Amino acid sequence: MAEALRVIVHGVDQLDKTLGVYAARLKRPFRKTDARRRVTSYVNKEASRQIKHGQRGDYAKLSPRYAKWKHRNYPGRPLLVITGRTVRSITDHTSGDFHDKVKHGGRTMEVGSNYPIAAYHQKGTRHMPARPLFRMTRRVAERMAEVISDALTTGLK
Repeated sequence: MAEALRVIVHGVDQLDKTLGVYAARLKRPFRKTDARRRVTSYVNKEASRQIKHGQRGDYAKLSPRYAKWKHRNYPGRPLLVITGRTVRSITDHTSGDFHDKVKHGGRTMEVGSNYPIAAYHQKGTRHMPARPLFRMTRRVAERMAEVISDALTTGLK
């Protein structure tokens, strides 16, 4: 009789269980995980960073007429800020204007602002150049993927 090689793998049941949990999370990544909270937090922080950067010179200048009016009525306020509502609508998830909605049974998520003026700034209008509150750059997309991945793998052993 030939000798047999016997391989014993310990932990297969745990691995199977962990992979099953991970597979379930991947089917609905924004449902019953903290991925939604983490994405919202990341978008809030990144939008704040982008707006501050834009206020330092990345945005189109105000028209002379509007700049004069704004200086007279709201002295010292930076671009995008009169009352602060537009900026808060994308940087503060507790604001009534912030939008984060899980769709398709937890498979997708939308994050943004419900405040109409935010859309005018994001895309621009016939009378106003775009001054985006949030830009989805390659760096932002890669970081967001990391945030989601971290959220989905937290607690898996």
